[in-house]
Amino acid sequence: MLQKVYPWFLGGVSAGLVVSLCLWLMLMPLVRLYTYDRGTVAQSLTSSIIESSASNPELQDMMKNQVLEYLKSPEGKAKMAELLKSPEMTKAMSENIQSPEVRKAVLKLMQVPEFRNALMESIKNTPEGRILGALSSAIVLDDKQAKPVPSMPSGR
Repeated sequence: MLQKVYPWFLGGVSAGLVVSLCLWLMLMPLVRLYTYDRGTVAQSLTSSIIESSASNPELQDMMKNQVLEYLKSPEGKAKMAELLKSPEMTKAMSENIQSPEVRKAVLKLMQVPEFRNALMESIKNTPEGRILGALSSAIVLDDKQAKPVPSMPSGR
């Protein structure tokens, strides 16, 4: 009797392993989509909204109002400074600043004192900003003592 049950048992175990492996391979992308990639999906959704708002004036005004409302709160200022310092934001800004729409939007936002002050504060708090501040305070311009640089005669 054991000889008759043993092949059926091995067949059932091997078929179960094959079915389990197939289910694992089919369900793994779904599990990864719903657990691991949520941040990536949210980030791409946010970037697509921002890109579409670059050409729509109504959405630009709505975004501007939300940014200003966010920056007026202390935690908003702190989070904005953290966000601007992050390497991901630096990379994204360096890639997106090349487009004329983003440049126009940034220039419009720079006209708002709250945004400009928050941006300048976050730049001043970076190591590069401190170095530039120290260098600019060390340079003294005295227009009265400045001598004009003589022009080089052309040898032709």
